[in-house]
Amino acid sequence: MDPTDPPGGWIRVPQGASGAPVSMEPAPAPDERIAGPPNQRKTTITIMEKVPQITIRDGWCKGCTFCVAFCPKHVLSMAGSLPVATDPAQCTRCLLCVYVCPDFAIKVE
Repeated sequence: MDPTDPPGGWIRVPQGASGAPVSMEPAPAPDERIAGPPNQRKTTITIMEKVPQITIRDGWCKGCTFCVAFCPKHVLSMAGSLPVATDPAQCTRCLLCVYVCPDFAIKVE
């Protein structure tokens, strides 16, 4: 056990990429049935993050389709002349859509 770990047998884990809370599990008890050194043991960590909120300002967007073309997960698609977020749960918050938008019409939270 690392001396910087919190007391009580808990393992310290970092926060998720967006600062979302991370569930923590008790450290495994020393046991002869667990083979191999501690650095080869597997621990499951579940990151509980909210689905990103993608906002497209209709009045600012000119429909250039840059955001749709650059989205690696195909979260955005065109509905007529404006983009829409068709599957926000697949968004990785890479912000490529925000960076390529020449009109600053996209906001990802």
